[in-house]
Amino acid sequence: MLTEYFYRPFDQGRINSLLKVRSCGHYVKEHGWSDMHEVKDFIQLYWCVKGELLFHHPAGDFTLYADDVCYYFPGDYHDVAVTGEMADFFWLTIDEESSPSLIKLFDLERSAHYAGICPVENFMKICNNIQSETIESELLCSATAYDIILHSQNPKELEKINNTVAKFEYFVAENFIDPNLNIEKIADFCGVHRTTLFRIIRQSKHLSPKEYLTNCRLEYAVKLLRSTTDTIQQIADISGFNDAGYFSKVCLEKLGKLPSSIRNK
Repeated sequence: MLTEYFYRPFDQGRINSLLKVRSCGHYVKEHGWSDMHEVKDFIQLYWCVKGELLFHHPAGDFTLYADDVCYYFPGDYHDVAVTGEMADFFWLTIDEESSPSLIKLFDLERSAHYAGICPVENFMKICNNIQSETIESELLCSATAYDIILHSQNPKELEKINNTVAKFEYFVAENFIDPNLNIEKIADFCGVHRTTLFRIIRQSKHLSPKEYLTNCRLEYAVKLLRSTTDTIQQIADISGFNDAGYFSKVCLEKLGKLPSSIRNK
């Protein structure tokens, strides 16, 4: 596993800049690793490259997945842990004195959001220059961090996300009764790779695409149970499950009841 972190060689930033970088790092950690649990007095950005990070956070508990970004603000209690097999991520900290203006300028939010592929080269540029005592290196770190934060708020990425979510919702609503509908077909319609679709829908809906599709089918099937006299097999066919046994299993897992119990309610 990897632990790389770098601090500037002086306590306070010396340049006249809104953004003064104090430290940065690159970690690759195994399941069970956790960060120091304490209040910290600076802005900290996390950008996940691979894996999963669980945050107990002022914005609420959430998981950071690959290509996601989140922030801690000054005064926040830090609590981060690796919940999957591993996590590969970069982090960056900014002096507290510039926090209010920086947060307002970029409209920063604590909670996780999709930001696209991590700009690894920019993070490494800061790691390679931050320990220098020259003003030129400090300015370079500041400008590079500005680019990282700007990229993390990329409106083009947000537009892409919104378009993908809208396409996903439309296509599932129109086709969920097709038992042959699968995630590959949905991803093709949305114009993204299935892993990208998973990441975007998980972040937007807090469900995987498959879970969302199953929920649509289940909601429709329950309506049919309560409004028709069709058999369980017929309803399974009509709602896209195409198998009464699997339909019953989903009902039991999601609702705690078999289809017959839902009908007799």
